[in-house]
Amino acid sequence: MPRYYDRGGVRLTGTLAWALPLEDQEYKLVGFDELGSTCVSTVWLGLDHSGTSDVPVIFETMVK
Repeated sequence: MPRYYDRGGVRLTGTLAWALPLEDQEYKLVGFDELGSTCVSTVWLGLDHSGTSDVPVIFETMVK
């Protein structure tokens, strides 16, 4: 069963509690910076991607 968390790391009960804030672009975007021609962004995923770890992985950072 998937594990869902809010941005503060609090476990959410149910898919709807996760899906509603997922639609809010301002809530999802944690940070965005442009460093010359490089962009760095971090977004909240809310869905735990840690696998078997006890620490949830609910954010993703991308460098482009």
